[in-house]
Amino acid sequence: MGATFEAARESLTAAGLVLGDTETPYDDEVPDGVVMSVSHGAGAELPKGSEVVLTVSRGPAPVTIPQVIGATQQQATEDLESEGLVVQVTEAYSDTVPAGAVIDQDPAQGTPGLRRDVVTIVVSQGPELVEVPDVVGEQYGPAAERLTALGFVPRRENVLGGFFGTVRDQSVGPGDRVARGTTITLTVV
Repeated sequence: MGATFEAARESLTAAGLVLGDTETPYDDEVPDGVVMSVSHGAGAELPKGSEVVLTVSRGPAPVTIPQVIGATQQQATEDLESEGLVVQVTEAYSDTVPAGAVIDQDPAQGTPGLRRDVVTIVVSQGPELVEVPDVVGEQYGPAAERLTALGFVPRRENVLGGFFGTVRDQSVGPGDRVARGTTITLTVV
């Protein structure tokens, strides 16, 4: 046991024994082509010409990688592990995929693989939250540009006509963390 099929066959032939029908099951632990067991125990005395059956591993069983994009991390892990695959998790921000759901997988769905292969899933952390700057006291134009550069949508609300163009209040407080695309209303006097 532990020898390659070729080495075991040569040893049997040299000992004057006959190789019987070889059994070749799949095995997750024993590499392809390695002898897992022998029909007669080690050290057994056999007459020349006796038949010996080897059980030789075919390695891990083939599988087709399932689709897990859109599933929760837990469901994706269960689905992949049920196929005998090993799951590796990475995370990334997503503005479109809810936190905890799978954004991507590698290898892709339908790819041929083997049990014990690693499948990497990318799990959404939800949208990246960005800290809102303090723009109170600034002129509306530069304040709106700062917010736009950070991915926010500035909206102007004039008080008394907004004649001076100075920001007196903002709808999301300075230091708060919100998703890009959030509308921030600037009260302008």
